[in-house]
Amino acid sequence: MLKKYNHINFREGEAIKGVFRNRIKYWIKDKGLIQKRIAEKMGVSEQTFHKWCKNVTQPNLEEAYVLSRIIGVSLEDLCEFEENKEK
Repeated sequence: MLKKYNHINFREGEAIKGVFRNRIKYWIKDKGLIQKRIAEKMGVSEQTFHKWCKNVTQPNLEEAYVLSRIIGVSLEDLCEFEENKEK
């Protein structure tokens, strides 16, 4: 499943980082979710998840995919990949 996303590196490029931060905040608020519970479900610390939300660090591709499943949105929607919108 993740093979189609192999060309994306979440740790590079400020544009991807900024979009991810904004999108994760949007989906958490939209779905009425709590950061602590999401972190627990993902098996990461609350501090790690908070850093993702603050754009201090970024999840790897697998973590982003798991996060999208927990939130209930596609990885494309979570990260708002521009390349997929153009197709």
